[in-house]
Amino acid sequence: MHPHFLASAQPPSDTAAVESLYAMGHGLFSQERFVDAAAIFRIMLQLAPTDERSWLALGECHERVGQPDVALELYGAGTVANEQAARCQVARARIFIEQGRHAEAEEAIDAAQAIADAGDDDTLTTLVDAVRRMS
Repeated sequence: MHPHFLASAQPPSDTAAVESLYAMGHGLFSQERFVDAAAIFRIMLQLAPTDERSWLALGECHERVGQPDVALELYGAGTVANEQAARCQVARARIFIEQGRHAEAEEAIDAAQAIADAGDDDTLTTLVDAVRRMS
């Protein structure tokens, strides 16, 4: 599992429905039932479109079934839905690196770094540093 998924971005709300969906989706993901998990995370997106976790988890599901371009689009959408979605930026950077798109990777890394710096988030800074070393 990629570190961006488990790094657990903080949810914008703690509604019971959203948390239940996340737990259910995560359980399915853990069982490698990626298509089923993706369906749950899509529902979660409808209820909480700014919750970065749903974008990350859905993107990760698509990566696991061999659809990195779909994942890349989802991570990008996550950054539009939530401008503070630094982990989505990290995930984008990782895919860009894997695809040899280094200029785009650097842009995503820089965006994630700016969010980490503004929030004084050491965990996020560590995550950004790890993906920067990949590039």
